Amino acid sequence: MTHAHAEKAANLLIGAAIAGAACYVLKTPSLRRAAWRLAVTGLTGTVPAWFRQEVEQGWRESGGTPTVARPGAGAAATPSVSRAFAITPAGSAQPGFHQGAGA
Repeated sequence: MTHAHAEKAANLLIGAAIAGAACYVLKTPSLRRAAWRLAVTGLTGTVPAWFRQEVEQGWRESGGTPTVARPGAGAAATPSVSRAFAITPAGSAQPGFHQGAGA
């Protein structure tokens, strides 16, 4: 048996086991209620907390201020912004250029 065939067989076995477990949980009322409570907890608590953490981490890593696109200006008129180095709308690099909120 080749590696690809072994991997495909393992995936089929795991899929069958998951499907069997799901059927068993759905047929058993107490397990179904527990699964529902876990799903609600995950969707209302864990997922939003994870999403907020990812957004905050991305914001910290970006190190920049938000750039507001001007209506009708197009993508070329909105420069990339970072703390110490940015690309101007014309495409020339200017060290130290920083576009604040009032610009």
